[in-house]
Amino acid sequence: MIVEVIKKLSSIGEVIAGSKEERRLVDLIKETFEGVADDVRVVPVDVLNWQEKSVSVSCNAKALSLTYSPSGAGEAKVIEVKSLFEIPKLYSQAIEEGVEAVAFTTNDGTLRRFVLKRSPFLQYYGEPPPIPAVFLDRRPNDETCYVEVETKFAPSVGYNVEAVRAGKTDELVYVTAHHDHFLSGEHDDLAGVALLPFIKNEKRTLKLVSLTAEESGCYFDTLSWGCGARAYVSSLRDSPKFVVDLDFLDPTSVLFVSPGLFKSAVGVVESRIPIERRPQAYTNSYAFLRKGIPTVTLSPKEEVSYYHSNKDVVEPQEEELLERFVNVVSGLVDSLEFNESEILEDVRELLESLPLEVRLKLVMGLSPQQYLSSFRMVMKTGRARDRPFGEILGIVESFFDKVTIEGLGEFSPPQGLLEVLVRIKILNEFLKNEFEQMNI
Repeated sequence: MIVEVIKKLSSIGEVIAGSKEERRLVDLIKETFEGVADDVRVVPVDVLNWQEKSVSVSCNAKALSLTYSPSGAGEAKVIEVKSLFEIPKLYSQAIEEGVEAVAFTTNDGTLRRFVLKRSPFLQYYGEPPPIPAVFLDRRPNDETCYVEVETKFAPSVGYNVEAVRAGKTDELVYVTAHHDHFLSGEHDDLAGVALLPFIKNEKRTLKLVSLTAEESGCYFDTLSWGCGARAYVSSLRDSPKFVVDLDFLDPTSVLFVSPGLFKSAVGVVESRIPIERRPQAYTNSYAFLRKGIPTVTLSPKEEVSYYHSNKDVVEPQEEELLERFVNVVSGLVDSLEFNESEILEDVRELLESLPLEVRLKLVMGLSPQQYLSSFRMVMKTGRARDRPFGEILGIVESFFDKVTIEGLGEFSPPQGLLEVLVRIKILNEFLKNEFEQMNI
């Protein structure tokens, strides 16, 4: 039954935020809530719509333009990648090299889409990509590959769809998914959208939200995902206990839980789905986490073979798996509890694993908030990481010989990544007020 809903939603085809296809899909989503929700509303969101008008290549391969590719033509540098997440830095390098165009491929017969962006990454601003880029289904044997791309950019409107189902109490929980998707997009994330009306609640009031603009739509921000969720969070007037984000439903999906939820989640899930004791920053749930709302995210731990491709198709035999997800999420909705002391346990456990010189650097002269914010940026190896705690903000990644900090830009650490900690501690509000009194 769930697979049938997925196929109905999938019949619209690829849905880019702000497109006419999105408006058709939103109407179908509203239909799925009929008879299972007390109220449904559709909220417009300003987005950047990108359209592929045409793409052609001279080499022996099929091609799609990459999202946010500008119109243009030229001889392309062909680059084979193992992961789509290599594309931003390789595209930035290609720009610096002065090439006319770029053609990426995983050389496995698969067509894929991915948002183009150039450094500095992880920022709430950016510039339009300057040269055309395509994705090839295979690495061509031709010596050269000439590409010609025509695309269109336009300010547009996407839509968040919110359904409310009352419970026996005023305690509120959100379950979210995103309906914009690249190519087939059945696991990512039409399956999550299809699951929403099947989620059960008794005790707590439930908001089921299908969000726009998770994949694209954030204009040229180099923190390029989740602007539909950011818009939704910016207008929140209530305080949910937590959010469950159905980001990508796949046989390899695991539950990523933010600190304070792990022990309770283990009790509710009872080994039906693997649990990761950390949040997932690269999904819509990050917008809620930044707001200080605990999150649970259902998504694969690793990049799956059909990610953002024309082969992202749900099979009929996955019905049983999808029903298991429904049962697990329904259990979380009514039973999951947040425990503040668990956060402090996580901090102490990780602190003990760090080298002595790192511990001393983190502790000396820092307030509890600054201490925890700096601490969270260091992995057990002493390298930067992207595991937010509570309201601590900021993703940190290493690109080339620089460190990129969300919202602050790129930095060249003079003697290694630990020097960046001084800058990290000014990222924003790091912790809720109650954590100021913690005995660290």
